[in-house]
Amino acid sequence: MSSEVALVLDATVGRFDRATTTTLATRAEALELEGDSLPLVRAVLDLLRAPMTRTEVLRALGELGEDAVAEALDLLQDRGIVVPARPVGAVWSAAARGVHLVGAGSVARAVERALQGIGLLASSSPAVAAVRPGMVVVSVSSSLADARVLRVDRACREVGAIHVPIILDHEVAHIGPLVAPAVLGGPCPRCAMLRLLAMRHLNLFDVWRGAIDDDGIEVLEDQDEALAALVAPHLLAFLRGVDDDGSLGAVASPVVGSRPGRLHALVRVDRSGSADLHRVRRHSHCPVCAPPAPTFASLKEGALADAATRTVAAWRAHLADAADVLPPAQPLVDDFTDPVTGLITLAEEWGQRGDYFRRFPVLWGGVNLARDREWVTTELQGINGTGPTLDHRRLVCVSEGAERYAQYAHRPAVTEASWEDVRDYALDPRELVLYTDDRYASPGFPRRPFDERHPLWWSWGYGLTSGRARLLPTELVAVALTDQSYPARLVDQRLTSGAASHTSWHRALHNGLRELIERDAHMIAWYKRLPLPNVVIGNRTGDAYADDLLAFIRSVGMDLRVLDLRVDFPVPTYLMVGRLNQTRGSWQAGGAVFVAVADVDPLAALARGLCETALHYETLCLTPHEKKEWRNNPYDPADPSQGWIAWWPTYMHYLNPANVAAASFLWDHGDVVALDAFRSYATGSPARDVDALLALFAERALEPWAFDLVGDEIADLGFKVAKVVVPGLIDLTPGMQSRRLRAPRLDDVARRLGRPGLPSGETNRDPHPNA
Repeated sequence: MSSEVALVLDATVGRFDRATTTTLATRAEALELEGDSLPLVRAVLDLLRAPMTRTEVLRALGELGEDAVAEALDLLQDRGIVVPARPVGAVWSAAARGVHLVGAGSVARAVERALQGIGLLASSSPAVAAVRPGMVVVSVSSSLADARVLRVDRACREVGAIHVPIILDHEVAHIGPLVAPAVLGGPCPRCAMLRLLAMRHLNLFDVWRGAIDDDGIEVLEDQDEALAALVAPHLLAFLRGVDDDGSLGAVASPVVGSRPGRLHALVRVDRSGSADLHRVRRHSHCPVCAPPAPTFASLKEGALADAATRTVAAWRAHLADAADVLPPAQPLVDDFTDPVTGLITLAEEWGQRGDYFRRFPVLWGGVNLARDREWVTTELQGINGTGPTLDHRRLVCVSEGAERYAQYAHRPAVTEASWEDVRDYALDPRELVLYTDDRYASPGFPRRPFDERHPLWWSWGYGLTSGRARLLPTELVAVALTDQSYPARLVDQRLTSGAASHTSWHRALHNGLRELIERDAHMIAWYKRLPLPNVVIGNRTGDAYADDLLAFIRSVGMDLRVLDLRVDFPVPTYLMVGRLNQTRGSWQAGGAVFVAVADVDPLAALARGLCETALHYETLCLTPHEKKEWRNNPYDPADPSQGWIAWWPTYMHYLNPANVAAASFLWDHGDVVALDAFRSYATGSPARDVDALLALFAERALEPWAFDLVGDEIADLGFKVAKVVVPGLIDLTPGMQSRRLRAPRLDDVARRLGRPGLPSGETNRDPHPNA
């Protein structure tokens, strides 16, 4: 690119092309500058015959006025005359003649409008023969295999032009390939684009650049908007270049004013043509490097038996693994939370301001995930980490992020298989807690009753008491499946019940099991309207952390009730109900939040419940927002179309003080129990704690099934991520519409408990409060 002038944006200098003095003068005069501007621009251009950093330019020409020199530099960069040089390991270049578009039809016109809107389109639809060295050519198609795209790509490679194909797939547009053709069979650019477009509620690029704040975030709802975002300046720097080691696929943010861009390398190819690992993690739903799960019809004879054997062997190895160490916080956290290519986003750190609990600093974050051909995302949804140091909090937050991400990214072992097809290797779905008959009969209800001949998705689970491997419906393992990808699923699950990530398999299983116990107890108590004894708690519990949390909660004017939630399992289980005495932030006086907790140790369960209660206070009162107001989250419990997409409206339901009276049956009866009446089941060993919990499940003829959720994307994190599913157990679901309550367990437990409640066959019609 002999017509360009290089401006190095950092101290690393790579190869570059110098411009001739004649060209410089001609181009400077072409700017039509007058007065003092032209000599100043000439001085800058003359200085830049050799690569220099911006700081060096300003220092060398300081006597001319730093502000004036900076203006001249900005002008030259805006006009595309001065461009960043090519540091080693990075690519920054732009054709001075502008971007040329190859394509036709409405799609190409949408791209053309977007390019013209930012002043980067020079011409449309040049002939392939007109492609010249240094030209940036954008092609538009629905497939990388399109003959026109291949012709353009071949022509660009032959003359040294830069080809940027845009591949359209519904409302998602992919820019690429960002890697050398030699590695297209391996890690693929589709993964990168699925990452970059992951969060519809958080446009990472624009937030990163400071272009919009949280209130200005909008969803890219149609193709034109998606294309406009993709060809905005910060994404037009998807360029391919060559450094001393070979080809480099790269994605970079733009130069914004005088601020240098930031580059993220995807794939490096050495001279032999082999590729390094994907620096953008392979996407589990990528149709290129992660092909679709096999259908039953495609399986070879004996495939299911072999898979069952492998599942049993893998879990026996997991349970024999005694390793229990924290992975190094860096660079794990940096890699997993990269603002563009990471799997989770970390937001602000809480706990550093005076109103927050002094021993409760928190990191908050969300998961980044989009499935191919559809938006499937999470919001900033309760990924948090507490601990004594920032590194520890980051690590805890990443671990929880790994748990949430793994459930969104989980892929079935086999699809398009009816229960009749796999019955020798699968549990009967009729053992599961499905919907009540009145739900199926409701107009517009999206699920249909189980049919033995109806094809489903299946995933391999390991029986923790039987030692067998069996297939269970994938919708019990993955969350947020959609009708576009899997319309035939039996149930909907938006909450991550029974999943856990930890430093050992036993710790992960322990957390998954105790979470299922607490949520099952909460569901039974609510839907059978069972009264719960009040737990008497003084100012001292015997646990310093719990004491500090309790003092903090009381100091902010919260009326806290701790109820004995042991309705079946004897392990320490509490239901905490918090109500504020005065309105603060988004929490109106008299509104209630509910927190259900269980653990093998009574004080550990108490401290965790108090910690979660403090989280509710801090998110509602100290970071208020109109979206957290119950008035702005209308919810009609009688409407079967509500209660599906998010848990937020049902959570808000009882923050409305007018609805709290419906929950008073839980505590308005006078029974009390002392804190020291709760027996500890803790053994001092994670493995023995799991054994103790499994013995309690066995006594109730319930078998927990464990699923290994450590996929390729998170395998190097060092965390053990497991999901536990217990057929017959009633795990938490958001609201009456999506509850799964066709379960004999409801009446069986209430009958054994012997407390006053609803008669057999009847259930509470008020929506369940999420906790």
